[in-house]
Amino acid sequence: MLMWLLACMLVLPFGYVLIFGAPYLPTRKKQANQALDLLELKEG
Repeated sequence: MLMWLLACMLVLPFGYVLIFGAPYLPTRKKQANQALDLLELKEG
């Protein structure tokens, strides 16, 4: 029982991050576009 509880305590937060993204890295759409422009990626 204790192992299941510990496993859930580890898996659930990581599952949240996978679904909703990291809460400690808020990136607004404008900032994301600026960052991608800095990379100067070519199409294709």
